[in-house]
Amino acid sequence: MMFLQYAIPACVNPILSLYLMNNLGFSPNQAGQVLAVVAIGAIVAPFMAAYVVDRFVPARVMLAACHGLAGTVIAAFAMSRSFWTIYVLFFIYGLLFLPTHGLSNTVVLHRVRDVKRDFGGIRMWGTAGWVFIAWTFGLFWLKGAPPGEPDPRLADALLLCALLHFTLAAYSCCLPRETKHAENTKTLIPWEAFRVFARPSVIVLSVATLFTSAIHQHYYFGMGPFLKSTGTPENLIMPLMSIGQAAEVLMLWLLGRVLARLGTKRVLIIALAAQALRFTVFGIGSPFPLVVAVIAAHGFCYAFFFTASYIYIDEHSTRQARAGAQQLFTILIMGIGYFLGHATAGKLGDWFLDPATNAINFHLFWAVPAASAVAIALFLLVAFRAEAPLPHPAPSPEEVPGAGAV
Repeated sequence: MMFLQYAIPACVNPILSLYLMNNLGFSPNQAGQVLAVVAIGAIVAPFMAAYVVDRFVPARVMLAACHGLAGTVIAAFAMSRSFWTIYVLFFIYGLLFLPTHGLSNTVVLHRVRDVKRDFGGIRMWGTAGWVFIAWTFGLFWLKGAPPGEPDPRLADALLLCALLHFTLAAYSCCLPRETKHAENTKTLIPWEAFRVFARPSVIVLSVATLFTSAIHQHYYFGMGPFLKSTGTPENLIMPLMSIGQAAEVLMLWLLGRVLARLGTKRVLIIALAAQALRFTVFGIGSPFPLVVAVIAAHGFCYAFFFTASYIYIDEHSTRQARAGAQQLFTILIMGIGYFLGHATAGKLGDWFLDPATNAINFHLFWAVPAASAVAIALFLLVAFRAEAPLPHPAPSPEEVPGAGAV
C-alpha cells in the first residue's frame, strides 16, 4: 500500500511545474496557482474522511474510492491544455487524492503495536515506490529534450499517475477487513482530535510544521525548472531528485533509533538545518556535483521532520482521536502548508523572472526558503518543549483490525 501511495506523486511532483511552464506555456505565477489550488480541496475533504472512517466506512474502502476517482480526474488533466480547465481539474484532484495520505497512515496505525518502532520502516516502502518510478519511468521513458525545448513525453507521467491510482484502488479492496467502532460519536467535526492540538507542544509543532511544509513545496515547485536551467535533460530530473528519496529510505529506517536517542526536538532541528543547507547550495548553484550531492538532504528534511511529527501527534492522541488527529495534521501539511508554499513559490518565480531571458533567477529564489528554514529552527529551539506521551497500551489481537488475518 505504501509503495503505491507514494509512487503516485513520484510521477507528478518532480516535473509538474516544468510541464506547465515549458510544455503548456504557463507563467511561473500561473503554474504556482495550479499547484496551490489542489490544496484547497485537501483542506475540506479530510474532515469528511475523519467523519466517516471507522464510523460508517472502513479506511480501506474510503482509500479505494478516493484513488479510483482521482485516477479518472488526473487522466482528464493530462489531456487538457487551457489554464482554467487544468485549474478546476486539479482542484477536484486535491479533494480526492490528498486525504489518502492521512487515510493510509490510519490504515497502518490501526495495525502496528509499536508506532515509534515500526511506522518508519513501513513508511520506508513509500519512498521505495518513489525511487522506483524515478528510475524506471524518468530515466528510460522520457527522451531528455535539449535546453529550451520541452519533452513531449512529460504528459505521459500524468497517464502513469492515473494507472497507479487505479491499481491502488483495486489493491485497497484486498487489504484486511476492519471493524467499525460503534462507540465513536458520529459528528462531522472530530472534537476529540481538536483537543490533541490544544496541548502547548503540539501548538508550537503545528506552527513550525505549517511553515516548514510551505518551504518544502518550494523544493518541488523549483527543482524541475532549476535542473532544466542548468542544462540537465528531462530524463535525468526524476532520477536526480530520487537521490533525496533514496536517502529518505535510510533516514526512515534510522528514525526510531534516532528519536529514542536524541528526542523529538533535536531531530526536528536537524531536519531544518538540512533544509537550510540544501537551499543555500541550490542558491549558489555550483559546482554541479555538490548540487546533486545535497539533494540527499531531502531524506533528513522529510523523515526527520514530517514523519517524526506524525509520530509525535500519534503519541499525544487518545486511541479514539488518532484517525481525526492524523487527518487534521495532514490538512496542515498537505492543505494549508501546500497551498501557502506553491502560491508563494509562484509569486517568487514571477518576482525573480529575468525579463531578458524569461528565466527565473534561482540565486534569489532559493535564498527565501533557506532563510525561512533558519527562522523556523530558531523558533523551535526557543518555543518547543516536548511533553510526555499519552499511555498507549498494546491492543489485544481482537482489538487490532486485521490482526487475525495476518
